[in-house]
Amino acid sequence: MRFHLNELKKALLEPTISEHNIVKNLSLVSKGFTSDRNKITEYVMSREMVSAYTLFYLPSNIPKLNFVFDMLSEEIIADIKSTRIVDLGTGPGTFAFALDEYFDGDVEVVGVDTSKLMIEQATKINSELYKNKKINFQKSIPADFDGETLLLGHSLNEMGLKPLLKIIGEYSPRNLIIIEPGTSDVFKEVVKLRTAMAELGYFCAYPCANINSKCPVATKIEEGTDDWCHQVLRMTHDSEFERLSQIVKLDRKVMPLIAHVYTKSVKHDNKKARMIRFLRESKFSFDWEVCFERDGELVSANFEVMKRGLSKKEVKEMQKLSVGIDVEYEVVKELSKDHIRVKLI
Repeated sequence: MRFHLNELKKALLEPTISEHNIVKNLSLVSKGFTSDRNKITEYVMSREMVSAYTLFYLPSNIPKLNFVFDMLSEEIIADIKSTRIVDLGTGPGTFAFALDEYFDGDVEVVGVDTSKLMIEQATKINSELYKNKKINFQKSIPADFDGETLLLGHSLNEMGLKPLLKIIGEYSPRNLIIIEPGTSDVFKEVVKLRTAMAELGYFCAYPCANINSKCPVATKIEEGTDDWCHQVLRMTHDSEFERLSQIVKLDRKVMPLIAHVYTKSVKHDNKKARMIRFLRESKFSFDWEVCFERDGELVSANFEVMKRGLSKKEVKEMQKLSVGIDVEYEVVKELSKDHIRVKLI
């Protein structure tokens, strides 16, 4: 993030919001995201609530886009950059500004939100902190938007799948990026989206190596397991933000998310495995659940990643890895069809 938390606070709709009111409003927002989701839209109902939401969630959500884009090929990144990007459900501009940071200001973004307060908040932050003339905020998708890039950041879970598919049918985006909360409910919707995108002729740039193959985790759910495929971003924040998170009692060091990137512009041929779950660490290895393509079908398996040959520094780095990364490996021994001992390369 290009600025300190105190600078962001000055750009809020209510820059003098008290610490007490920040805590109170974030408590209400948090309930809307979890136990009381029928009230999820209430966080846009007042200037104080929008300010509290922005102060906490904007800086902590921006790194999610960096993480996802770092998993994409150079060709797909270049294509995304070459298009106009509509950030649908932009809120206070979180992912519009994440795009600005990732592309160092050289990207055209239209942030769209039905909330007048969110548009006002996003515009103020851009005016005072980012000052990017290529970013604009408005209440509807531009009439001439066609065949470009559509991004939804924490919007699919609010708008639902049917409205999104209608938008895709109307505007034919060549790239679709979704970054959503890492919950089982969202995963069920994303599995349906995945099927629809395959039928529409899209490739998956992340995370699925082959969307014409059934998702192995979705198959497990049908068999009665509680697992779902999601990523987990492990973060460190500066001292200002850490103090705020301690006050509001919301931990943002470990952030589950579900991110998918679909494209018609660049065929993505991913032959790597992808870590989809950290299972355990033993004295001799890290055990991960991974997803990869075998004989044209996606499968999941337990990778036993050996510690032998790793330095203490490398082991510590492995302990901090985020779930959802690509894995290049050599097979040491196939213990069974679903249990493989490997060495990373």
